[in-house]
Order: sequence, then C-alpha cells, then structure tokens
Amino acid sequence: MKTKLENWLEKKTLWEHFNDDILEWDYMSLYKFLVFFYNSPQDMHKIINIYKAIEKPVLSTEDRLLNYKATELALGVYTLWFERNKSPICIAFSNLNNIDPQLERKITPKLHILYYLKNKDLKKNLEDELSLNYHIIEEDVLHLIVTAALDIDSEMYQKNIENVKYAIKLLNSFVAHLKNKDTTKYTKEQRTENLFIVYKWLIEMNGILSNNSQDQNYQKKFIEALKNAANLSLNSNNFKNDDHFKYLKAKRKNKILLLPYDWEVSTRPGGWFLRKANKIKLKFKNCCVLGDIKCDMYSKLFCIQRFKYINRIELQILKFRCKEPRKEFVETYDFIIKAITEIVITPEDRLKNLEAHELFTVFLMDRNESAIDSMEKYNNDISAIYKDLLMDPELCCK
Repeated sequence: MKTKLENWLEKKTLWEHFNDDILEWDYMSLYKFLVFFYNSPQDMHKIINIYKAIEKPVLSTEDRLLNYKATELALGVYTLWFERNKSPICIAFSNLNNIDPQLERKITPKLHILYYLKNKDLKKNLEDELSLNYHIIEEDVLHLIVTAALDIDSEMYQKNIENVKYAIKLLNSFVAHLKNKDTTKYTKEQRTENLFIVYKWLIEMNGILSNNSQDQNYQKKFIEALKNAANLSLNSNNFKNDDHFKYLKAKRKNKILLLPYDWEVSTRPGGWFLRKANKIKLKFKNCCVLGDIKCDMYSKLFCIQRFKYINRIELQILKFRCKEPRKEFVETYDFIIKAITEIVITPEDRLKNLEAHELFTVFLMDRNESAIDSMEKYNNDISAIYKDLLMDPELCCK
C-alpha cells in the first residue's frame, strides 16, 4: 500500500494544476511542499520547498506529523552540508542565503540546534567550555542543555533531565572556583561576566527541575540564582540591559502574578509555576496595582530585541497572559495567534506550541461565555454579538 501511494504521488501531472485557493493553502500546503520536495528536479527547489513546509503553522495533529517529517528531511540535508559533504544538494544549500535569506535565517539556526542535540555530547562540551582560561563562557551549550529538557518525548526525558542536573553541579563548582580569591585564570571583568552568565542559566535549569521534582531545594536555588544575577546587574548597565535576563525576570513575575488555569499542567518542563501559595498573595493585591504591574511586565516583554536564547512562542504566550481577554480582545487574539503560527522545529517549540493551542481553546471558551452573558445587553441580536465578540478580528478590519 505504501509503495502504491508513493508511486501515485510521484506522477508529475498530479500537481501541475494545484490551485492555491484558500482551503488548499491553509490546510494542504504543508503536504504540498513535502510532495514538491520529493518531486522537484532541482536541488535548490527541493531545499526551498522543504523549508516552506517547515514554515507553515502547526495547527492540527496531522500538521504535527507532517511538520516532524519535514524537519527530519531538512535536518538530513543540513547534516550533509554541516559535515562538508560535496553532493549537489549541499552545494545548493550553501547558496540558499543568496536565494531566500529571510527563509534561511528563520530555519537554519534551529536546524543547527537539532544537529547538536542529536550528534554532540553536551556534558563533555560543557566540561570543555568551563575548563578554558581567560575566557567568557559561550552560552550555546547551556542553551542546548536547557532546550533539550523541554521535550515531550518521554524516551528522551530522563536522559535530558539528568543532563540538567549534571550541568547544575558543574556550574555550582564553577561559581565556587570563580569566587576563590586565589583564582588567577580570569581577569576581574571576565570573572564578573562569567558569574552573571552562570546565574542566568542556573535560573533556567533550577526552574526546569522545580516543576518536575518534589525536592524544594531546586526552588530555593532558583530564587538564589535570580537574586545573585539581580545583584550583579545593579552595578552594570550591560547586565541590566541583557535581554535574556530581562526576559527571565519578566517571566518569573508573569508566573507569580498571573496564575495558571485550573486545567493547566503545573509540572510542564520550564513552566515555572513554582508555588500554589501565590494564589493567596494574589487575593490581597489591589487590582489597580496589579494592573500597573501587568503593564510594566508587558512593556518589558515588548522591548526585547535579541531572541537568541528566548523562545518566540513562549514570548507571545507571556504577552497573551498579560492581557485581559474580555477587555483587550484584539490584542489578546493577536498574541495567541502569533504563538500558534510561529515556526515549530525544536523539541521546545513543540512543547510551547501545544501550550499555545491549549490557551487558544480557553480563549475561545471565554469569548463564548462573554457572548452568552451579553445576550440581554444585545437584545438577543446574535449577529451583533457575533460581530463584537466572536468574529475573527482580522475579518473585522477588512
């Protein structure tokens, strides 16, 4: 059966009159680009088509499967190119930046992440990185360890969590080494900057383990790392303006003040919903003060410019949580749609995409509830309720 299907798909005439009408573009284009990858006679066309398949949003279970396949195929090409294979498709891949630089910038860096997750010993890489003298830590390996742990693949989960625990031990030892007055392997500036970098990643790593362990020590270490990084930032504008650190602080405040929905998985890796006791604090907060805090939080998230270690899907989710769906419908809708339609490539992307879909479901339910509650106000005029409360904001603007 599989062979028959493949033979049928390979018929060149099958796709000659594929019209990009709305339904086909929205619901079949990912599949279409996959087929074009297999059938394209030119290597550059193959690469562009598989990249365009990955670029399409993941909106359904079928999309999830097709996206995974497309990513797998693209990673195969990237692996050949990265390992300096001289095949024609690798030569074409080298020229992609000249043909479609925007598409290349969106996808290739994340394929690089996948390549390292699959082929590199992250523990050994971190050991080597921390052993260098007179050197500012390269953060990429720390990011790889964190992003690998934010995975929905249960087979990889335990291995990735053990990597995080091992990395925390190494980083704690490195902090002790940096604080040792007899250490002469770094300048004062290098020592301070390395401490700041380590504290940022201890926030990330202890945050992951806080969501997935009964050990309260991870929560304490999370808070401790946050305070240490904040103290260092007081005397340095570079640290204070570090986008990654600003993001971590805004995310922390977001998770303290804006409680998860009752149905949300509080143990989701990297979710940082650390304590249910926050509900008690929230009840006594003045609503006006809370509104001011949310505005400040949103402005900090909005000002972030560098995204190297920040997941774009999660960034839109945090912005979404800062808004009140019933009062700021268009903005809230915009953020959750951006989260859902963001490119999905890494394990972390897949996890955050699922979270975005869950929140979008809640958003729609909330809108429906608002519509029902407003029936009397609108004199049971369904069309008016639909236009004001249920209609796609993008259609309203047309």
